Amino acid sequence: MIQRGMVISIWWIEQCPEYQKRVHEESDSVLEKISIKYERLKEFVPDQFDAERVSRRNPNSYMSFSAGSRSCIVQKFAILDEKAVLSWIFSCFEVRSVVALTRWTSSSRTDTTPV
Repeated sequence: MIQRGMVISIWWIEQCPEYQKRVHEESDSVLEKISIKYERLKEFVPDQFDAERVSRRNPNSYMSFSAGSRSCIVQKFAILDEKAVLSWIFSCFEVRSVVALTRWTSSSRTDTTPV
């Protein structure tokens, strides 16, 4: 099930082929960098936990949903989840719309109903 916000993102990228091409290129390079950076991802490497390396880390790096007492606990996760899905879609597919641009209207209303 893809939510409407994601469908709109896909549709807008489809409207700009030059951006879609750039997304393809950049997603490939980002995925390549991730695989290089975490080449020992599934191994336990004790050196990662020595005092010097730990002291250089951001103190909030292991807070899954942000720091602060009043932050939304799922907002950043939802945005990250949406970016991950969109990245996967754009890296695997070239999208084209079957609906003309003139048929879409914008709204400031937020709709979280799944499509």
